[in-house]
Amino acid sequence: MEKHAIDYKLIVVLFYALIFKFIPDGVEANIVGKEERQKHPTFLTAKNNLGKNSVDLLTKGSFMHEDKDENFAGIKLRTDGKGYIGAKAYVAIHKPKVDSKSHQFSAASIIIERGDNQIEAGWIVHPDLYHDENPRFYTRWTKDNHRSTGCYNTNCPGFVIVSDEYPLGYAFPEISDPNKAVQHDVKISIEQIDLSGRWYVSLNDSLLGYWPQSLFTNFGIAEAIRWGGQVYSQPLSNQSPQMGSGQFYGDNPYRTAYMKNVQVIFSDDTHGPPPSDLIEEVNSHCYFAAWASYSSDPSMRYHFLYGGKGEKDHVTCF
Repeated sequence: MEKHAIDYKLIVVLFYALIFKFIPDGVEANIVGKEERQKHPTFLTAKNNLGKNSVDLLTKGSFMHEDKDENFAGIKLRTDGKGYIGAKAYVAIHKPKVDSKSHQFSAASIIIERGDNQIEAGWIVHPDLYHDENPRFYTRWTKDNHRSTGCYNTNCPGFVIVSDEYPLGYAFPEISDPNKAVQHDVKISIEQIDLSGRWYVSLNDSLLGYWPQSLFTNFGIAEAIRWGGQVYSQPLSNQSPQMGSGQFYGDNPYRTAYMKNVQVIFSDDTHGPPPSDLIEEVNSHCYFAAWASYSSDPSMRYHFLYGGKGEKDHVTCF
């Protein structure tokens, strides 16, 4: 394992740490979650040249669902007894089909957990949230497994934005086409990079913001990490949404959604691939994970495939 590198992101962190030096985390989250959204709309909208890639999230609801209503497929890293302080991966961008009338969504996510505390980041197709079916960057948090706390993005006080280079809700301009064997991916990271206990989110190595430790209950160290796809559909829906590319070929990364260069940051600040003895592949009905393995190819390293076409009538997989 290599020692976790300190790069320019730390400079950004230290700058904002000075700004908020005398402000408690809870107050800080409320300030940015309310007043700063009104004073600085660029925190929630893209730069002028991004055009349709921006979206205003000020009036959107949180659209939270308990985990029992969601299906997940991917890999899960169990606890090593010491815990984790971060996770990364290159995530292929896709545009799975969802039914907006059934309030469906489909996402590709990195999820970090301890008890009922959960934080996640990735891309999501969520018509209720964004009023379109484009894959967009998102974050989400909860401290009680979505029963009554947390939200997407900054739809409630919590996530503190430090950069608008990629706004929350950013629509990814390059989307993979599994029928043409064309894949596009981005690098997503959630990690602790200082001693504040804050969980920082980066997209393509650009630090975007963080969740203050005060939002959570005993979440200084994570005990589990998940990488993979999530989908949601109302229980009475006749058809579930697609996950990933909407196809699943267990040995074909050109037609199936992938995550590659998957890394975990351990509690001692070293980082590397997930230990094979602590990894399990997770499948749901009609959604699958496969090909989880380590490659000597530096463009792949630890990687896996996931996804599926969904089901109809709550029984039959497409």
